Amino acid sequence: MSFAVTIVLSGCALTELRQEVFGLDKCDVLNAEMQHKSLFSVDKDVLFDRIVDALKGMNASIYGKDKKNHFIIAMRFDRSFRKCIDTTEVGIIIESPDNGLSEVIVHSGNYSLAKYVANKLFSQIDPFSIENKYPEGGRKCLEQSKL
Repeated sequence: MSFAVTIVLSGCALTELRQEVFGLDKCDVLNAEMQHKSLFSVDKDVLFDRIVDALKGMNASIYGKDKKNHFIIAMRFDRSFRKCIDTTEVGIIIESPDNGLSEVIVHSGNYSLAKYVANKLFSQIDPFSIENKYPEGGRKCLEQSKL
């Protein structure tokens, strides 16, 4: 009971509380108001491996990865980015829009960190990406994928 009262009085949204306790999930990234996106003419599986390699190059720790659903959660960016703590999560999803390209979506509750990671990833994955799109509204999440 006191836990529920604490949540209500703290003004903390339930989604934010769930993210703090359980971490980001795929729907959090897809529905985020602030997303960084880029389109690539690279296969999703190849792109997934390139993102993992790029994250390792940033000294990030990969907290969870699901290659089947093309979803990655990484943290420990404090080693290369000053404006975050070690447990700040970044969620990355690879989707296939109807146009035959692969779309990479990056989100974090720390918008500066998300922008930093997106810029690094997009330039390292393929410096000749088709298109870069920056903060846009989220989309409806049709599936739930939690690592």
